[in-house]
Amino acid sequence: MKLRSQLTIIDVKKLEAVLTIGGMATGEYGACAFAENERLVISACNYEETSQVEYWDIRDGRVLMSSPVPYTINKITINPRDDEESAMSGTQHKTLPTVVT
Repeated sequence: MKLRSQLTIIDVKKLEAVLTIGGMATGEYGACAFAENERLVISACNYEETSQVEYWDIRDGRVLMSSPVPYTINKITINPRDDEESAMSGTQHKTLPTVVT
């Protein structure tokens, strides 16, 4: 399945999109991004085999954690708190559906 990737920046306090950029990449991945304060969470979803979630720190421009998973992700987790520990704990997260066009 070939999907056009789309990058969406979400204001997690209001849970609404503040910026959407389509056509960033083409392929079998759908991508969504969420901004919380100065932290950005990106989930790249491969709908056929595996998925990977990356947690970015915008201030340092680096990945805090990259987590491959052996199944398809159809929801994105958003950390409601602003500390690194909660950014890496799945039980603390809210979910929103991915946006793939």
